[in-house]
Amino acid sequence: SSSAEAITGRIAGPDVLFTAMRAQPLQDAGRVLGYRLSAQGDPAMMRQAGFEPGDLLISMNGSNVGELDVEEVFERLSMVDQAVLVVERDGAERTIRLEFGE
Repeated sequence: SSSAEAITGRIAGPDVLFTAMRAQPLQDAGRVLGYRLSAQGDPAMMRQAGFEPGDLLISMNGSNVGELDVEEVFERLSMVDQAVLVVERDGAERTIRLEFGE
C-alpha cells in the first residue's frame, strides 16, 4: 500500500528541527519505548521534516532510540546530512528519510 512508502522530509538543519519540536520519552515498566513528538509553535516546520505531531519516534538510522536519551538522539542527528527515522503513526510504522540543507 502507498502508506508503506517512505516519507521524504527536508529541513535547513538539526537546530531548526530541534527548535520546532519537543520529544517526550514514552516509558513502559521503566524502559523507554520511544519519543513522543510534539510541535513547539507552528507545526508546519515539523511537517516539512516529515513528522506529524503525536508521532512516536522509535528508531534512527537502524538504532532503537529507546537506548538513547533525547540529547543523544539530537547529538547523533546533528552529525549527519541525512537520517532514516521510523515513527509509529496511527498504529502503523512509517519511515521518514530526512535530509538537512537549504
